[in-house]
Amino acid sequence: MRLFLLLLLIAGSAVAETAPTDSTTTEPWQTRGTEQPLENHDPHYIKAAKFAGYVPYAVLEIGFRPVVWAAEADETWHVSRSFARLLSWNIDRIDTKISSRFGYESGYGMTLAGIHADSQNFLGSDFNYSATAGFLSPRNNILSFEFANPIEPVGFNFLIRHEMKNDVPFYGLGMGSSPERTDAHRRYLLIDASCSLAVSENCAIKSSVWRRITDLGNPDDGETVSDNFPALFATAEHSRYWGLELSACRDTRNSEDFSTDGSLVRLIGGIVQDDSTGDENYSTISGEYQYFHQLWREGRSLAFRFFIEGMECSDRDQIPYTEMINMGGKYTLRGYDYYRFTDTHMTLSTIEYRYPVTANIQGRLFSEWGSVASEWNHLSTEDFAHSWGAGLAMNVQGTPLTLQWAHSSEGNHVYVGTSTVFSLQSRRLR
Repeated sequence: MRLFLLLLLIAGSAVAETAPTDSTTTEPWQTRGTEQPLENHDPHYIKAAKFAGYVPYAVLEIGFRPVVWAAEADETWHVSRSFARLLSWNIDRIDTKISSRFGYESGYGMTLAGIHADSQNFLGSDFNYSATAGFLSPRNNILSFEFANPIEPVGFNFLIRHEMKNDVPFYGLGMGSSPERTDAHRRYLLIDASCSLAVSENCAIKSSVWRRITDLGNPDDGETVSDNFPALFATAEHSRYWGLELSACRDTRNSEDFSTDGSLVRLIGGIVQDDSTGDENYSTISGEYQYFHQLWREGRSLAFRFFIEGMECSDRDQIPYTEMINMGGKYTLRGYDYYRFTDTHMTLSTIEYRYPVTANIQGRLFSEWGSVASEWNHLSTEDFAHSWGAGLAMNVQGTPLTLQWAHSSEGNHVYVGTSTVFSLQSRRLR
């Protein structure tokens, strides 16, 4: 029902904006050189579409009018440009761009606060590097370094990242898991090396080998994973994995974070081995399709995303829950808590209407459905969780700054940060 209302809103907005509001309106082409206007009789379905579109269009206009006023004031006073100077600045001597990184999720709190350094031509060497450092507390911080050679046509990438997360939530396995949250501290180290080959201008294949070390600990207070899920916690407390991954991608989008045209197709497969008995080995496969369709006016588009992912293993109980697939949060179902649903198979669909508010601000209306299960054939539309909402995305000198509000059956969530929902990474890097 909500999807029908969303599509009705979009269609009605188009008719209300583009069609004349009165059947006797005189346009120059209607007079044909005479002083008497020709009658313009709209078909009944056009009149019905106008009538149906006026109400939601008016609600949309009134609801977002303060945002439009703020955006128009920004065009005059250039507040966002001044703010952009605080978020991003350049060091020309070493061809490096420094930018701020932060994220906030209601129900979880600050997810990151730090800085990111990036160079596309470090000291004229044609090599790229990036470094990220973030600190929230002694148990909540990140440090990563990435060094890469551009794909021309062969490129390589090396990444090392150490991250500590305080009070990472876990709710149990499957769609029937309780909404009662339990927490665990998580620390992990990731080392990743990749080699890429450009098959054509828009297509590339990549092979990766990686090593991941994960350790869990108990929070000082609150409900803990070890108390509520002792068996799952014992399996995941100390995990040591390495893996091989092969991916293929075709990307024709006109922008990574603000795309209004083009598409993306990505297929990923891999094998993952543990360091102990081998009972925890598994393989992974995932597929993603994004499509952006331009609408009646420049800058307006519908964005679609379909994502499916699975893990194949001999015994799910032997797999640490930290290695399983998570759904919920700003990258998947925005109306649910971070890590709300966990299992070994997932499907996710998103539809998003994007429209320009100003030259640098993009408005978004979205609706999402998703499900997790222990087997492919257990993924059912009857178990789908649904969320919907609205948001804004600002282009701050190439860095996305987003504000999103989402609603689901479990409440409302607000997200603020420097990333967008369509920037979901390969699971080896999550």
